This record gives sequence, structure tokens and C-alpha cells, in this order.
Amino acid sequence: MLTDDEIITLLHCRYEGQSEEVRRAFIFCLYTGLRFCDVKELRYVNMDYNGMQLTFRQSKTGKINVVPIREDLLPVIGDGESNSPIFRLGSANGCNKSLQHWVARAGIDKHITWHCARHSFGANTYYKLKDLRATSELLGHSSTKITQVYTQVFDVRKRELVNSLPAIE
Repeated sequence: MLTDDEIITLLHCRYEGQSEEVRRAFIFCLYTGLRFCDVKELRYVNMDYNGMQLTFRQSKTGKINVVPIREDLLPVIGDGESNSPIFRLGSANGCNKSLQHWVARAGIDKHITWHCARHSFGANTYYKLKDLRATSELLGHSSTKITQVYTQVFDVRKRELVNSLPAIE
């Protein structure tokens, strides 16, 4: 997963030849928790600009999910004709390669795939809210049992924090 600092590093990393569509879509996923298959299928008709929310049917579960959208994501989304796609993405494999190149260019030494955006969103929102139910609803999970994996990530982050303290000599 990506920490807040690593997300900020990615946001500031731009380079010649970078895929703007991959960049926009991955940032969107970091801030909404959407899966690759769902972000690829999003249409402008799914976006309620007045209510600042996105409503879509999850490809994996078939469940309707409503996700609040931050105002600073609007430039990432842009606007278009109602049935046109918000993001024009290639294959998951190609997008992951582009993503991994971007992560390396940003100087982040982690193996990051597209699904890491969803995990980062889930872990980071749980870490901030400490509310398993709210995190579960944001991710569109049918049960908090599925979301409990993010509490384990939180435990790993606590361990990393403790281990980052200076060594006792």
C-alpha cells in the first residue's frame, strides 16, 4: 500500500511520456477505492456533480455503490458527454506497467499494482477513521469481515512506527 507521503510524492511526479490517463485514473482510485475494472467502465453519467458523488454498479459484486467525491478530484475527472468514459484505459497489464514506471520515477521502492490503490484507500481511511463499518461501506463490501484485512494493515503500520524509533545502544 501507499502511505500519505508516498501518495503526495506520486501526485508531484510528472515526466515526459507519462500516460496522463493512467495518472488520472490511478489518482482517482487512490481517493475513491475503486477497482481497475470499475474505473475503466465509469461514464460521466455515473457522476453527480451537484451531490458530489459517484454511483456505479461494481463489476465484481453487481452491487450498487455510492462514493462521495472530493471537490479537488473534479479536475481529475473533468467533464464529458454523459455516456462517454471518464478514463480511456488500455489493458490492466499495460496500465500496471505504466503505473510501475511512474512509481519508480517517483523514487518509491515498492511493488505497486493497480489494486494497491484500493488497499491504500481502505487502509488509510480505516487508519484515519477507526471505523470499520464506514470503511466497508466506502469500499462497497457486503460485510465488515471482508474489510477486516485493512485492520491487519493498520497493525503492520503500528509495527513499522514502533520499529522506526531510534535503536537502543
